Amino acid sequence: MASAELIVAKTALSGALFRADPRPCSRDDIESMLALVNSTIAECSPPNVQRCKQWALSNLVPSSARTPPFCKYLVALAKSFADEKDAAVRGPERRRVPSAKRRCLHVLYVLNDILYHVKYRNRVDAFAAKLEPTLPALVKTAASFRNCPKHIQKVADLIDLWEENGYFDRSFIEQLRAAVKEGPSSGDGAKNGTEVDDPVSAALKAAKSAPWVMPAVHGDPSTPWYDLPAGNWLPVLEPNSTRPMNPSMIKPLVLAPGPADRALVEAVKHLLDDVDRIYAKEANHDELPPNISRLGERVELDEITGEIISGDTYYGWSRAFCGKMKRRGRGRSARNDRDAGEDRRGRARSTGSYSRSGSRSRSWQNVRVSPGPAPRSQPEPDPK
Repeated sequence: MASAELIVAKTALSGALFRADPRPCSRDDIESMLALVNSTIAECSPPNVQRCKQWALSNLVPSSARTPPFCKYLVALAKSFADEKDAAVRGPERRRVPSAKRRCLHVLYVLNDILYHVKYRNRVDAFAAKLEPTLPALVKTAASFRNCPKHIQKVADLIDLWEENGYFDRSFIEQLRAAVKEGPSSGDGAKNGTEVDDPVSAALKAAKSAPWVMPAVHGDPSTPWYDLPAGNWLPVLEPNSTRPMNPSMIKPLVLAPGPADRALVEAVKHLLDDVDRIYAKEANHDELPPNISRLGERVELDEITGEIISGDTYYGWSRAFCGKMKRRGRGRSARNDRDAGEDRRGRARSTGSYSRSGSRSRSWQNVRVSPGPAPRSQPEPDPK
């Protein structure tokens, strides 16, 4: 269905480009444009994005009827990406091409670059309105991948950027956000989600949708301390202390039973989504090889600037948590240095006063006392 829709959209776009609006495009120009779009989506590098943007500025922005067919072609192209098998996708020379969801994201990145140039360089506000009829469908297709929270967040962040730059009004931005929320459950996109046709998957889905309730006790009271969950160590651990833990104090945790906190539920769901993504059957074919920093960390790089935007550290901690602990350590070291400086100044003052008093005592000891006159001898009493 997606291939037939793509052919129809390509034919409609070619017909619009053949017309003199503002100038007609030859068949070779159209084929070059389609090849440029495909290469930009496969490799969203700055030179490819610039060439694609320059073509749009020359052939789409001045036209009054070419933008809707072009957007419909992008929607059909994104749907064809979402319906294919990523494991079998290879480009020319048998090179690995990006996954379906990454290519759908590249389509939105190209449109974002065009929107920015038209609004802030050309000072034209009418082009964004031409995208509104087809943009929700494109966003929904880009967000139609299950078990991909990071990818969905990238689409949501892009919409937040559009709102910040003022490309669209508030009502249309809310419509795009609704399309993002409906994407994973639409069924138009990826087939890498968990199927629920079999009883086992249905039971797992029912278990995940059950209400989250806190237990009364975390850990079995009859279990030895070394077999208790690692969370039972938290009350016994002393920060920045080398003193060993007392095993007799490691006991099950008593919790407040009832509905779990929303932030805790979201954190657990995020962890389970990551686990499902790691152990999915398509895990080895879903993404390009991860970016590894010089320290061996799995990081995500910005495709335009090359800067690190997110990722995990070598030991599995998040970068935000490591940054928080680093700042806390710097604050503690600054306080220790300040206290040590005050101690040194205090000792210096005390040592100076002691030295002065000691010198005074030694100076008194060095004073030579002249002897007085010898006492006169008493006369002996007269025996008479």
